[in-house]
Amino acid sequence: MLDIAVCDDERYQLGNMESLLGNLGKKINLSIEIDTYESGEALLDSMRKGMRYDLIYLDIELSGMNGLETAERIREIDWHVPLVYVTYHDSYMIDTFCVTPSGFIVKPVDAREFEKTFKRICKRLMDKDEYYRFQYDKKPYKIPLRDIKYFESNLRQIEIVWEGGRCRLYKKMQEIEEELGEYGRHFLRVHRSYLVNYSYVEKLTYYYVMLETGEKLPISRGKRVELEKKLLQLLE
Repeated sequence: MLDIAVCDDERYQLGNMESLLGNLGKKINLSIEIDTYESGEALLDSMRKGMRYDLIYLDIELSGMNGLETAERIREIDWHVPLVYVTYHDSYMIDTFCVTPSGFIVKPVDAREFEKTFKRICKRLMDKDEYYRFQYDKKPYKIPLRDIKYFESNLRQIEIVWEGGRCRLYKKMQEIEEELGEYGRHFLRVHRSYLVNYSYVEKLTYYYVMLETGEKLPISRGKRVELEKKLLQLLE
């Protein structure tokens, strides 16, 4: 079962997205509980009282506290929950990257695009069996990809920073990217020395990414254009 929040100050849009989600749940045989909110303040109040969601749809142009401000407050409470932004203007897309969205939908909501975004996020939420496998000192290791925060390169030595600590192996960063395969779309090459799991990024600026731990990793000048393209692909 998924707990989903939809926040929009237009009741018609709330009803429309609630209906779309309900139909999708039936279509793919997935139980969905949906809470609707007409303001960012109401959503935040519920989360501060302990409510947690698997996915949040958030209108950017909310009256009162707007969607981007609401998202920043959400990240203070739950840095990991996927956020899908909904707006009439796609010009906001780049602005949303600072609060690491998982999707971006332009109104009026197209049912096919809505379904595509929903299924992509669900696949990742349900994916529990992806591992990065390697050998070090002739011993086999495997680490859940979802638990890897970032890879750091120092010449031919790679350090894996993950939920369980740190470990090292001898490879090039390019080899790591090739081995990640399809799952590599969730990792951002922000610098020649860093490959970062998007799920752990709390804030993204022009010069650095900040992880939920407060750690800052630099974004190199040569990687900025490539990074922007990768971010746009993540939202498709």
